[in-house]
Amino acid sequence: MKRVLLIIIFFISTINLFSQEDKLSLELSYPLAFGNNFIADNYNGYVDLGLKYRTYQLNLIKFGAGINGSFYSNTKSSINQDYNVSIYNIQPKLFAEFSLPGLERFHPQFGLGYTFTLFNGKPRNEINTNQLISFFDTQSGFNFNAGIAIDLIKNIFLQVQYDFVKFDTKNGTLFTPYNTNINLLKFGLGLRF
Repeated sequence: MKRVLLIIIFFISTINLFSQEDKLSLELSYPLAFGNNFIADNYNGYVDLGLKYRTYQLNLIKFGAGINGSFYSNTKSSINQDYNVSIYNIQPKLFAEFSLPGLERFHPQFGLGYTFTLFNGKPRNEINTNQLISFFDTQSGFNFNAGIAIDLIKNIFLQVQYDFVKFDTKNGTLFTPYNTNINLLKFGLGLRF
C-alpha cells in the first residue's frame, strides 16, 4: 500500500515535466440527477469520467473539446420494477474555460454538446425471465453545461458542473418536461497534464 501511494505521489509531482501547457485533463466525478424528471426519480448515479483537450487560447479564454461518460442504475428503494436498468451517458462537447485575473485558482467553464443515453434492461428476478425479455433503448438530445474548477495544487483541481439535457422525443415517449428535461450535477476531482 505504501509503495502504491509513493508511486501516485511521484506521478502527480512529476507530471508537469512532460507537459508544457496542460492541454489535457482527466476528470472523475460523482453524477447526481435532480429535479422533476424520470432519471432523478428512478436512478442513482455512480461514476462520471471525463477527458478534455484545450485546443486554442484567446487571451483569458481556453477553447476545447471534451467527452464524458457516466453510469446510472435504477437502484432507488422506492422502485417496483420488473427490470434492472443501467444507463450509460456519452456526452461529447465543445467548451470554453476562463481564467479570472486576480483569481487564478478559479476557472469557470461553459459547454455545449450532445448527450447519447443508452438504456440496458434485464429482468430483475428469475421467476419472470421466461415472460420478460432484455431490452436496449436510446435517447439523445442537446446538452448545455456550466461549472467551475478550483485548483488545489498546480495539476489537481476540484470541479462542480451542472448539465442540462433536453432529450428529443422518439419511440412514442410522451413530450413532457418530466421525460425530456434532465438536470445533472457532477462533483469531482481532475488532473491536468
